[in-house]
Amino acid sequence: MALYENGTTFYGSDDLINWGFLSNIDFGFECPDLFQLPLDGNKQNMKWVLCDADGAYLVGQFNGTKFIPDEGQKNHIMTLGNDFYAAQTFPAGNLPDDDERIIQIAWMDHWNGGLGETIWERNATFPVSLGLETYDGQMRLTRSPIKEISKLYESEKIWDSQIVKPDNKLFKGIKSKKFEIVAEFDLTNTSASKFGFKIVNKTIAYHVKSQFLLNESLKPDASNRIKVRVLVDWGQLEVFANNGIFSYSEQFAFSPDSRTSVSLFTDGDIQLISMEFHEISRTWKE
Repeated sequence: MALYENGTTFYGSDDLINWGFLSNIDFGFECPDLFQLPLDGNKQNMKWVLCDADGAYLVGQFNGTKFIPDEGQKNHIMTLGNDFYAAQTFPAGNLPDDDERIIQIAWMDHWNGGLGETIWERNATFPVSLGLETYDGQMRLTRSPIKEISKLYESEKIWDSQIVKPDNKLFKGIKSKKFEIVAEFDLTNTSASKFGFKIVNKTIAYHVKSQFLLNESLKPDASNRIKVRVLVDWGQLEVFANNGIFSYSEQFAFSPDSRTSVSLFTDGDIQLISMEFHEISRTWKE
């Protein structure tokens, strides 16, 4: 058992009634979580990950008594944005069809006062599957929306590879309050300095020269591409990029239109590899 107690303290028990002190590590703030993941998909190289409520995490070894961070491994944050707190995972083996995935859901609040709503303690993030990859010489958590979201698709629009220009009207006539966009762009030979999506009064921009998405660092992949996945539920925005190495969570006050306008913008020509738009059905019923 891991507790927030002057860092993170581990206790052990043989009967789940009587608990004894095992060790303490000077890391973490509230709601610790501990799980194993294969590094770069190699099940022969399993690593332990220790997380706290703020999304900070360490990668290392756990011998049943003590957590030991790997040498040279830094303290990282698993997601960006203002609204991610107290994430917890469903232990592997608790899913009916898959005993290996580590699924995570967080409280979508970070003591920021919310959106001005009353009698509402915020919502949960979209569930994600966690991974662990080597990135810039560090072991980094990846967060990717679970595949089961596709079971909620109501309708779709698919675009093939093409050059997108500033005057494009690719999303003409598409409006929604709850949807998913998946798009991949090739930055090779682009004349654009920035591109991205506009969702009513929210802009999700990637800046080519500075390599920033939503004002956070994101390098193109080895093929000089950016793959972005956007999930929107009314008042909720989550953005994932490049196989989950980038994730962003935010409660956002979208303008209260009856339907939400969506568009793809660019200030120059850029190669679109592929793009999909999916309307997502309700899961909550009265």
